Amino acid sequence: MGALELTLTISISIIGGILLLFFLYLLLGNMIFNSILGKKSLAKMRVKHASDANNPFLKQTDFDWCNNYPHTKETTVSFDHLKLYSFLYMSSTSSHTYIIGMHGWGGSYVEQTVLFKHLQDKYNINVLLVCARANENSEGNFSTMGEFESKDLISWGNYILSKDKDAKIILFGESMGAASVLLAGSYVLPKEFIGLISDSSYTSALTEFGLVIKKSHIPYCISVFPAYIAGKLFHKINLSEANPINKVKKIVTPTLLIHSIEDKFIPPHDMDLLYDNFNKETCDVTKYMFPKGGHCLACSNNTESYFALVDNFIEKISK
Repeated sequence: MGALELTLTISISIIGGILLLFFLYLLLGNMIFNSILGKKSLAKMRVKHASDANNPFLKQTDFDWCNNYPHTKETTVSFDHLKLYSFLYMSSTSSHTYIIGMHGWGGSYVEQTVLFKHLQDKYNINVLLVCARANENSEGNFSTMGEFESKDLISWGNYILSKDKDAKIILFGESMGAASVLLAGSYVLPKEFIGLISDSSYTSALTEFGLVIKKSHIPYCISVFPAYIAGKLFHKINLSEANPINKVKKIVTPTLLIHSIEDKFIPPHDMDLLYDNFNKETCDVTKYMFPKGGHCLACSNNTESYFALVDNFIEKISK
């Protein structure tokens, strides 16, 4: 073999090795993406939480109301043609005010129903509890951490408006749902969307993933980054779009930001960073940090003051 042939053979081997490593890198990323955001993984997480008697979220769930209060299963179609499900709890007294609740990553539509029942009892608010895409009966293979869920919230709002032209709509979300609410608010919403309530939103999905992975001592370059690349290449999901920190400046709908100082999952100062990025000249935004409660647990640990905070916000935007 001549020098030229040897050089060519070595070059091809090197290129082939690089391509193989890149393929394995993408394969690793896709496995991570599926394990964190895939429908089966989300279902396992939800079942695990539901079977854990010590799950603190159970204190914020009113199962009697969820199961026994008259309600209907509703469906709508997302912008990307997925069939989405929700449960509608209409007030016993006629009302045109609705609150749409969006749960967090690996969560369930029943979360925060202690709050929703309180609001219905006090203000005759109709409650629509959303099963996020890729969760429970809703179609979709993956959660997108707010990128598409935000558009789904708008679809649900438009669904309500198609049934009740006089509807006034409030969006409520926790964790991923909170980020989805803020991202939804960054779009031009119909005037019937009168308020946004965000409980424990992150500033960016990728930043939050990095913080979670960091606790596992797994390098970012072989965890979050390949998952991000695989999401874009294989599933057309761009997690960098789930970044409320860069989009809240577009929000004009009155907004309430909530967090707990004891949150170990999403840094409490994320609320302050989000608040600072709002345009205060075009948006009436309020923030409140609760002294007790872990991630999305401010309600069960500060029930009276949490109810009062949300009540005051609803009364203000309803005038």
